[in-house]
Amino acid sequence: MAPQLRAATDAPTLTRRVLLKLAGLLAALAALFGGRRAIAQAGLLARVTKAEDQNEHGLALELPKRRALDLPAGVRARCRPITLRAWRDLDTNLERSGRRAAATFEPVSIEALTSFFAFEITATVDGRDLSAAFVLNLPLLGEPEDRRERILLSMLKNRDEVRRYLLLLLAEAASSPSEVLDVIRALNGTGQGDGRGSLGLPLFEVMVKALYRNPESLDRVAQLISDLRKTPEGRDLLPEGLETVWEPIWATRKGLAGASPE
Repeated sequence: MAPQLRAATDAPTLTRRVLLKLAGLLAALAALFGGRRAIAQAGLLARVTKAEDQNEHGLALELPKRRALDLPAGVRARCRPITLRAWRDLDTNLERSGRRAAATFEPVSIEALTSFFAFEITATVDGRDLSAAFVLNLPLLGEPEDRRERILLSMLKNRDEVRRYLLLLLAEAASSPSEVLDVIRALNGTGQGDGRGSLGLPLFEVMVKALYRNPESLDRVAQLISDLRKTPEGRDLLPEGLETVWEPIWATRKGLAGASPE
């Protein structure tokens, strides 16, 4: 057969193959889109469960009552909290009544508890996997009441670190390059002790400047101090002398905001 005739004969076959592959790809993309929509609209929620070790918990991905998670045919899914690396297959073969877990994760540290979950859905086209990933912020139930304070304690190990963090919270009160350098020098200098140092003049100066230049920044400091005061371990992290200096500054800040000091 002449080359020109063979090419003319093969052209329709090649076109059909391309169209079939394109149709398969479009069907897979539609299935992935449908899977993502099904997961997003399923009403999933994350629930914290207790563990024997108070520093560790379980985390379950659940469906609410009378809700179903129906993925398109040929689509499979897996998930994980964004703070963990291990994936779990998403169980879609669940009864339609009662709250139940579609995936469970344990043990999970207090720092790793999160409402953000990553999902990966996969469809197969011509023997090849086509995947898509996305993240959902889900309702988080059963969160430990002291989670915020415990995370703070895990991040701040001693008084020097607390003082450095306070300086960072107030750094935006610096209004000139020289004052920014002063804050940087203070940050570099506070980490050179045994972790038991006192308040220090740089932090006091930054607090006073913040009071008049950016009093809203003191609200973040107040939240930090309030959180640390809630536990004996947190109170031990407050720099020496901070309470004496902080109370009149905070009272003035509340006065400026129109609230009466406690």
